[in-house]
Amino acid sequence: MIKLFPKFKLSPSLVRFAYRLVDLEASGETASPDARIFEYSFVIGKLNSMKKGRVLDVGCSARQNFLPASLASIGWEVYGIDVREFKLRFPNFHFVLEDITNTHCPDNFFDVVCALSTLEHIGLGGRWGITSDDPDGDIKAVAQIKRILRPNGTFLVTVPYGRRRIVGSLHKVYDKFWLSQLFLNWKIKEEIYYVRNHEGYWEAVPEETAALVDNKSGEESIALLELVPLK
Repeated sequence: MIKLFPKFKLSPSLVRFAYRLVDLEASGETASPDARIFEYSFVIGKLNSMKKGRVLDVGCSARQNFLPASLASIGWEVYGIDVREFKLRFPNFHFVLEDITNTHCPDNFFDVVCALSTLEHIGLGGRWGITSDDPDGDIKAVAQIKRILRPNGTFLVTVPYGRRRIVGSLHKVYDKFWLSQLFLNWKIKEEIYYVRNHEGYWEAVPEETAALVDNKSGEESIALLELVPLK
């Protein structure tokens, strides 16, 4: 298991910096803002070592999302998709205003797809103009991602992890069973888990430790996954 920032405590100045880089609304719903540091570094680290191609950022419209521009600057042709407008203007970046559960992107188009702190929101009504629930929304999204990803492509995902629950219209917290159902037609190539305790430390932990977090008592847990589609 690769450990990124094995033990990391945010100083007040770094917290302020993190707030400038992330969507404060979204970060309040899932992991704390500093979790984006792990998410973005996870993706950039993976893609920086790959042959350049097309990458899709699902749910890209987080305020101050610097991932598309970062990936484009290292040679990737970057696409973003979201039900909310995203007004980034950058070379090699293309935005698609569309629902990932019903996208018109062509089959086998992308080399890599990223979904960072996104799947847990899909299918929950009450926000972003979505008025009704779809219990299988995240499953439909993953099926579409498999369709538009090349057969040997890579899917990079981060989601809240711990004791399984749905937090109103905000987000889901996944456990091992829910992830096994969500990624039924995928192989997990790498999995990394982080826990943020009540003292503000993020630590890389085994899955068994992350699974015990209830995401309610001041602790948070996040899973970072690299997946490949099964044939």
